[in-house]
Amino acid sequence: MHLLRNDGRYRALVDSLLSYLKTSDTRDIEAIKKITTAFVKLLMPYVIKDMKSLNKEDFKNIVLIRP
Repeated sequence: MHLLRNDGRYRALVDSLLSYLKTSDTRDIEAIKKITTAFVKLLMPYVIKDMKSLNKEDFKNIVLIRP
């Protein structure tokens, strides 16, 4: 898990999958991106090997909606 701290590929994945309004507060968006990136690292560490197979619906169901 410690090796995942400096891996920027997860943040890039989150940036590509999240959408938000341009008028949204930057501070809130950064907080959401950090939390979402952490969830991806914990719940889906395997996704970096096969990013093309992950679609937006899977991402929403596993990371964003799951309690």
